[in-house]
Amino acid sequence: MTAPDTVPDGVTDAFQQVTGVSVETWCAARRGVRPGDRTLRQAGHNERVETSGDTPKPLPADTPDAPAPAVPPAPTGPPAPDAPAVLTVLTTTDTPDGADTLARGAVEARLAACAQVSAAVTSVYRWEGAVETAREYQVLLKTSAARYPDLERWLTEHHDYDTPEIIAVPVVRGAPGYLAWVAAETA
Repeated sequence: MTAPDTVPDGVTDAFQQVTGVSVETWCAARRGVRPGDRTLRQAGHNERVETSGDTPKPLPADTPDAPAPAVPPAPTGPPAPDAPAVLTVLTTTDTPDGADTLARGAVEARLAACAQVSAAVTSVYRWEGAVETAREYQVLLKTSAARYPDLERWLTEHHDYDTPEIIAVPVVRGAPGYLAWVAAETA
């Protein structure tokens, strides 16, 4: 995700409705900005500055970094009335058969209207203190916001990973007929 000032109109509100966190808070956590700090993005600056006083003061280079602020968990329960009605949900797994099983099972359970399994992708990630590289298969599922909690629970229960990637992205625009179809197939 890019800095909050480069996010297209409408996405920031949808992001906050789905995640319960502002885009700015999420980006700050990803950059490792401590509470009370801000990062200067103007004119190519990228140093941390203290903003607790009246005038921003650069922090010394040897200032130890605190852990990134924790991002609060997404809210549970029904979506807000003005939340996007349709979500694209992404997960990955390590075999094509596993991806097919997750895709077919979610659609059969009416937790997703459809699912697409991609060809192999290369994932690079940090796990248990080491940087790992693995071949994985992405599964994109289309679901209604109302069915997302059930889909997330189902994916978690049926996934072969200890900590599966399950990410919901709001659909902020789409063909009305397609969006209605997703809603009908997940009702």
